[in-house]
Amino acid sequence: MLIFAGIGLGMAAMPNLIIGAVPRGRSGEGTGINALVRSVGSSLGSQVVASCSPPA
Repeated sequence: MLIFAGIGLGMAAMPNLIIGAVPRGRSGEGTGINALVRSVGSSLGSQVVASCSPPA
């Protein structure tokens, strides 16, 4: 539960860090890449967990 709380806080802070790190004209691209990577990561993560789970 503690790990998931940390992940949630990290994901909530990530857009602000990205906007601060990229030029103003590219902030939309930075947050778009962030959303893409989060989606791919959650999809891959759920598939890894599903494949490692024992059969019911």
